[in-house]
Amino acid sequence: MKIYKKALFLLCSISLIGCSQKEVVPTSTASLIVQTVHPSDKEISLNEDFMGTMSPKETTYIFSSMMGIVDKINVTEGDTVTQGEVLFTMRNDTQSLSRAQAEASYNQLQASKNQALLKATLDIETAQASYNQLLLARDQAIIQARNNITNANQAYNQAVLAKEQALTQAQNTINNAKKGYDQVLVSQEQATTQAKNTVDNAYKSYEQLLVAQEQAVIQAENVANNANVGYNQLIVSRDQSVGAGIDMQLLELENQIQTLKNNIANAKLQLRQAEDDLGKVSDDVEEAKTDFDDAKNTAEDEDKLLDEALEAYEDAQIKLSTAKTLAEKYALLQSSVPALAGVDINDAINFTVEDGFPQSVINSISEIFYAMYYAEIEGLSTYDLFELSEEATDAQKDFADAQENYTEAKTEEVQNEAIFEQMEDGFENAEIQVDNAGELTEETIKGLEDQLKILEDIYMISSTQSINDAMSAYDEQIDQALLGVEQAQQAVENTHIAYKEQIDQALLGISQAEEAVSLVNNSYAEQLSQALLGISQAEEAINLTRNSYDEQIKQAQIAIDQANQGLSMTIDSYNEQIKQVELSLSAAQNSKPLIEDAYTEQLNTASIGIENADYLLNELIVKSPVNGVVDEVNVEENNPVSNSNAACVISDYTNMEVTFYVSQEIKDTLSISQEIIVTYDSQKYSGHIFEIDPNMDHQTSLFEIVATVDVSQGTIPNGVSVIVNTDTHKVSEVLTIPYTAVYFEDGKQFVYVDRNGVAEKQYVKTGIFDDSTIVITEGLTPNDNVITTWSSQLRDGTPVKKGGA
Repeated sequence: MKIYKKALFLLCSISLIGCSQKEVVPTSTASLIVQTVHPSDKEISLNEDFMGTMSPKETTYIFSSMMGIVDKINVTEGDTVTQGEVLFTMRNDTQSLSRAQAEASYNQLQASKNQALLKATLDIETAQASYNQLLLARDQAIIQARNNITNANQAYNQAVLAKEQALTQAQNTINNAKKGYDQVLVSQEQATTQAKNTVDNAYKSYEQLLVAQEQAVIQAENVANNANVGYNQLIVSRDQSVGAGIDMQLLELENQIQTLKNNIANAKLQLRQAEDDLGKVSDDVEEAKTDFDDAKNTAEDEDKLLDEALEAYEDAQIKLSTAKTLAEKYALLQSSVPALAGVDINDAINFTVEDGFPQSVINSISEIFYAMYYAEIEGLSTYDLFELSEEATDAQKDFADAQENYTEAKTEEVQNEAIFEQMEDGFENAEIQVDNAGELTEETIKGLEDQLKILEDIYMISSTQSINDAMSAYDEQIDQALLGVEQAQQAVENTHIAYKEQIDQALLGISQAEEAVSLVNNSYAEQLSQALLGISQAEEAINLTRNSYDEQIKQAQIAIDQANQGLSMTIDSYNEQIKQVELSLSAAQNSKPLIEDAYTEQLNTASIGIENADYLLNELIVKSPVNGVVDEVNVEENNPVSNSNAACVISDYTNMEVTFYVSQEIKDTLSISQEIIVTYDSQKYSGHIFEIDPNMDHQTSLFEIVATVDVSQGTIPNGVSVIVNTDTHKVSEVLTIPYTAVYFEDGKQFVYVDRNGVAEKQYVKTGIFDDSTIVITEGLTPNDNVITTWSSQLRDGTPVKKGGA
């Protein structure tokens, strides 16, 4: 308003000045110094002050919803309260009693409902438990029946398999018995051949001894004959020496000496050949000894393996028998305890009394399990028993193979032993023969060498001494030759004696060998008899086995049929029982919703009573619905309160608002969220318009404007008057010039424009203006030079020149 008044005063003054003066054309030729501006784009606004009244944005009037007597007031005027804080309370004796009665009624109904539902639930649970028990019992019975079928089938299959295995085993026993019989026959033939060879060798040794005796006797007789010949030759030589010439004697001696040397060489050659032959026989004996030792060690090893195989076979049989016994015990336990049906013993050992099993059952399971454990049995299933049966069969086969290997090794040991003993006896005989022949040969060689020496001495004497000396020498040699004759004859007798003992030993060997043949025949005859008996027993056993297993298979088939029939009967029986229990369960389940519905309606009614009582009690407690400051408290303790008058007034002073009034023209320039400035007690507060009343007050012809005020930086009391300032007119992007450059004439506005150094009057139309600027709506362009300097000499056509300020 101040700006409008100032502008109006200025326009009137200029108009008066313009009207009182006549425009005089200047006469001076000097140019007028002026300042100019170009019209510029600018935003321009006008603001005004208005009187406003402050008030809280939110003021809450609190009424009591019920009439009653005030019991206690918790606040006073000026107190700050928060939402939900109790302002005052009223007496609640009657409402508390009503609430207690309603709650008692509700609790009684709830208890009745709970009892009825509990009974219905118990009936359902009982029926459900019976139903579940029947289902479980049926399932267990079916499982047991199916297990019985499975066990019967397994027993049948096991019987068939066992029959097949037993028949195979029995047939193997027959085959082994026949193979053993054949082996005994071969061993008998080999042993008999060996014994006969021993007899033949004994006869050969005997014949060789006879030949050797004959040769030794001949040789000894030859030696004796040679000794006699030598003796006779010495006598002849002596006689010839006396009457014959020495040359003939020497020639004869040379022949005799050469003959003796040849005999000695032959005797030594025969001795070396005999020793070489003995060495070869010794090598053969050593080789036979090695073969015999190897065969003996092999037989001992096979004997150990046979013992081990027998032990393994016995252990496997014991293990299988124990497993079958334990399996039968566990199957019996399963049949008496349905919960164990289909449960493996290795799982059952983990059950305890807490799982619902009696202690006696737990003890029985433990007894069976630990018996398995100590017997090293892994399980009692059909598969486990089959595996153990396979192990027993394999162990039996290993035992049979070990028996066969041992028999072969023992037979080879006996054969090699017989060969070794025979060769060893032959070697001993040959060694004795070679020793005897060696002794005789050495004696013969010694006699020949003695004769050779005598002949050589004679030859030497004959060639160097006289006849007397030769005679004397001959006599001495003849005595020696006679001694050689006697010794040779004694050697012949000794040869007869030595060979007689060897021949007796050879005859004894023949007798023993022939007796051994008889023993071998007798021994193998007994073995063959036992082998034939074993074959007969094995063939009888296979028939008994076949008959026995046929009966077991028949019984197993009967058990399968009975088990299948038992399963059908079990299913039919339990299905009938389950059908009856399902009817009972359905009836119990249907009764529960009926009980629930009946009591629910009654409880809902009782609950409404409690809620009403709670509502009334809650209504007796008056709380603040907002945060703020208590402006008024219009009730007193122990006095009645009406629900027609506000009991308390609470205002929110954190959010204030100002209300002011404007004309129609000003209202149209305002907008929502437009900024305002409130001045109170020399302090300014910002705010924004949030409500423009479109309806005019007919008494004042003004419009109500409401704006929020930010009072966070100060305090403004409720109801005080304040100054409100805000923009009322605003334009933008318009041409503006200083308002002092505008002149008025006959109600028209004009300005002076510098056009080429001459002031030219230019009529314009104006818009709004402020203290320094006015809007030009027509008559100027941004390129015009508007003269802003006032001078009494400034007229249309006045020469002008731009100058300083």
